[in-house]
Amino acid sequence: MNDFNKKLGLKICKLREQRKLSREKLGELSNISDRFIYDIETGQKGMSSETLYKLSIALNVSSDYLLFGVKTNDEIIERITGLLKKLNKENQESIEKILIEIYGMVSKIN
Repeated sequence: MNDFNKKLGLKICKLREQRKLSREKLGELSNISDRFIYDIETGQKGMSSETLYKLSIALNVSSDYLLFGVKTNDEIIERITGLLKKLNKENQESIEKILIEIYGMVSKIN
């Protein structure tokens, strides 16, 4: 088992758990056996580009994120949107005001 497979497997496991998915459910979503997902998550096996693609779709992240930890703009926006949806309307409006202020400060710097 190599270090790359271990790190990639841990990232997949962490994402699966953050999304509250069992290995069985991730297997259903990706058409991969839960046993193979276990082998990937524990770094015991590597995977093909097709398997990487299937897992990235099922986990709703880019393959680049799985491989390199780089999130796309869409992934960042989706994550922020997901967090905002968990807040009540009053808190959402407060966050909106904060973001407008931050945008104003950052746009002046650039």
